[in-house]
Amino acid sequence: MPNGIVNSGANCPAKKPAKTDQAEAVENAINGCMIQPRTVCMNAALAEANLGSANLSGAQLFMGNLAQANLFKANLGKANLTEANLTRANLTRANLSQANLTDANLNKATLRGAQLERANLTGAILLNADLTDADLTGANIADATLTGATFCNTVMSNGTVNNSSCMAEKKPEAIV
Repeated sequence: MPNGIVNSGANCPAKKPAKTDQAEAVENAINGCMIQPRTVCMNAALAEANLGSANLSGAQLFMGNLAQANLFKANLGKANLTEANLTRANLTRANLSQANLTDANLNKATLRGAQLERANLTGAILLNADLTDADLTGANIADATLTGATFCNTVMSNGTVNNSSCMAEKKPEAIV
């Protein structure tokens, strides 16, 4: 070669063997549940799973156990999470737009900056959930339990902003 570099021989990095479809499937599955859009995993055992940035749009996770799961920036748009256990789950900046969360348990879940536009939260339990910066525009929150939930810069279902839990900024006292 003109530059003197030869790309062959014992010192060249070895090529990794191509992954088989079966190997990729095993890598993308947790407890038998495929982590991909439109997956069907009723009663999924995903407690404490690291699903940060996972694309589970349209997934069927009815009655799934996602307690303490990391779903940071996960895409769960249009997912069916009816009766799912999301207790203490990290749903920070997650997309839950148009998701069905009917009767889901979101007790102490972190939903900071979550997109919940037009989500169905009928009968959902959000005791002590953190909804700071969340967007609930058009969401159905009928019969949802919101006791102790944190609302700060939270867009409610009717489009109003709820700042009821924001810490009041302390003003420095004047020196006299």
